[in-house]
Amino acid sequence: MWYSRGATLKELNYICCMNCLKHIKYFVFLFIFIFGFHSSFCQLKKNELKQKLANITVFWFDTKDGSHLDSNKYEYIYDTKGKVSSKLRYSWDEARNDWSIPYKEEYQRDASGNTILHTAFGFSNSYSYDQNGNLTEEINSTWNTSNKTWTNVSKKENTYNGKKQIINQTTAEWNVINKKWVIFKITENAYDSNGNHILSLQLLRDTTLNKLDSLQKHEMKYDKSNKIINERFLQWNKLSNQGILISNGKYTYNPLGELIKYKSGWGNSGNSLMDSTGLSYVYDLEGNLIVFEQQFWDTLNKNWVNLFKSEFYYDMSVESARLILPADLRMYGYPTYKNRMTEKVEYDWNLKSSSWDKRIVTKFNYSNFVSMDKNDNGVVVFPNPTSGNIFVEVQKHPGKITLKIFDLTGKLIMTNNSYNSNSINMESLTKGLYLLGVYEDNRLISKAKILLKE
Repeated sequence: MWYSRGATLKELNYICCMNCLKHIKYFVFLFIFIFGFHSSFCQLKKNELKQKLANITVFWFDTKDGSHLDSNKYEYIYDTKGKVSSKLRYSWDEARNDWSIPYKEEYQRDASGNTILHTAFGFSNSYSYDQNGNLTEEINSTWNTSNKTWTNVSKKENTYNGKKQIINQTTAEWNVINKKWVIFKITENAYDSNGNHILSLQLLRDTTLNKLDSLQKHEMKYDKSNKIINERFLQWNKLSNQGILISNGKYTYNPLGELIKYKSGWGNSGNSLMDSTGLSYVYDLEGNLIVFEQQFWDTLNKNWVNLFKSEFYYDMSVESARLILPADLRMYGYPTYKNRMTEKVEYDWNLKSSSWDKRIVTKFNYSNFVSMDKNDNGVVVFPNPTSGNIFVEVQKHPGKITLKIFDLTGKLIMTNNSYNSNSINMESLTKGLYLLGVYEDNRLISKAKILLKE
């Protein structure tokens, strides 16, 4: 036996420790394996959980007295792949004090999930695709109640380049008398090396001459981050043999890359344009669009006048990545967002009272709640909101870190170039909302909105 050799106490302790370590290693390995598997399995199941948009309810109000005028509801039904298979449209029946019998929209899809047929309310859209999943043909039809058949209305045919971008689109109308398609618009598109759409040429049918004879051009320019900054619309003048500028637009972004302003001008001769439309956008700390306003230029009084406004509200506990949303949401004003939108309120500007009159309220209702995961880009900013100091914890980025504070117009307010401290003191600034940019060797690696409070 091991003790017959006259082992010392030190040797006995060592042998006991080694045996204990073997058992500990076994249990640690077993714990890690079981816990790791359980965590991975739970994480997988958690990532699979999503919320579906169940229905949208729209309430209309009288802008004069604020009374309720009408209501509509749109209910979505999904297939097993999370695609909308049908949509039900209800109107509020005042007499019955209940929703009416719904109109039904239906969607048919191929094995790849592409919509091949969409029917609703007396119209039908059919779609064809190539082997790469590109939409090559779309035919719109209406239901003829007299002979109980579908009648063609219009058709679009698309041609693509190797990057799945449309380079040619032909639009045609159905001639009921001759029973054939008549082309009324041909569009040619061009893209830059970054894939940005920079040019559209449209050849339109002149209804008087009954031939393709009118040429329009749409030019677009982008910044270094591939965001559109300018666009121009021109009409070709055959008499002067040159393009006449019809309208142009300018886009303005904040340092986080969020669109905050768009202004367009219009005109009908030469290069002299008048201001026409102004759009403005406001976002919350998470990057959700919360206010959208449109103004028009009063040429008589030489100032901008409010036209209408939309306000958006969100559930901050749910991120948009966890949502299953129908493809037609933009027609209901679903904006650029990061979290789950719950409500949209639209207003008209009242010139007499110089105030906003509520016009439409849209509510978005979802299926059961699901918890969310956060993405980790290796940068943590805290505290936020803050009463002064902001600290930035940076991982995965070994280079020189620079912190920059901007106001909401994009003006640089302060910079911290310290090698030893990833913090910045904002106590001297006016309380409010600011933009923080975190740079590694002059390259933006993270951005955030900072609320400076009392």
